[in-house]
Amino acid sequence: MNVRYRVELNQCERDQLTALLSSGKRGARKLKRAQILLAADRGASDEEIKKGLSSQASLEAKSKESVITTLFGRELPCQTYRVLNNAAIEADIARQDEICALPPTGDPIGSTVLFPGTTFETPGVPMPTFSALPPTPDTTGDFDAMGMPAGEGVQHIRDVKPAARIVADMMGEARSILARRLAAIS
Repeated sequence: MNVRYRVELNQCERDQLTALLSSGKRGARKLKRAQILLAADRGASDEEIKKGLSSQASLEAKSKESVITTLFGRELPCQTYRVLNNAAIEADIARQDEICALPPTGDPIGSTVLFPGTTFETPGVPMPTFSALPPTPDTTGDFDAMGMPAGEGVQHIRDVKPAARIVADMMGEARSILARRLAAIS
């Protein structure tokens, strides 16, 4: 397990990050950073964080490598969903109209935690084949069979950094802002 720097949050910091994620009222970059900090605090390695957040796959894909399909979404049948193209999609895309209306069958492809860090937290939720639930740092299972959400902005991702580098960058940005504001009032 590759953990270059240990992130240790106190309970107040965890609560603030969890509240930030629960609100959903911040930019995607800020929400992604909150997810990374919480995962690092739980002891996840850089690789686990990267895989759980689908960042590496998003980095390697451009918009032409994503597909809008109705395959994923057994929880809300036949709704369109933009995901990264993968072998699971390639195998069944021709039958998507038929598959989307069918109830889930077979063994789950993984499990995840719903509403982590809230009073509604539900661990061990099974993810059926073609589940619309996106993988998170708490997800386990066959990531290659899961839908990796890919919004229109996927082509704007430029790099994937270790959690420690992101924390260091965030701290540098905060120090810079504070220094400018203090200089302005001096």
